[in-house]
Amino acid sequence: MNIIYKILAFTLTLPTLLFFSIFTLSNSNLTFISLWPFDYKIFLPTWSLCIGFFVIGLFLGCALMFVHKLNNYFK
Repeated sequence: MNIIYKILAFTLTLPTLLFFSIFTLSNSNLTFISLWPFDYKIFLPTWSLCIGFFVIGLFLGCALMFVHKLNNYFK
């Protein structure tokens, strides 16, 4: 059962990752970010914004899992 789960996860993950990678890299439009109390505007390509949010979410998810595992370890 475990090998079937691994094969199924691989066959679903690879096309999904490929699709979102191509979609992200094909968006080269400029997007601007303005923070409300400041007058600055940052112009970024959409692909860098998507990858940046993905990396931030990845690190936050890993940090939350780490804190959860530490909480379970010390109980």
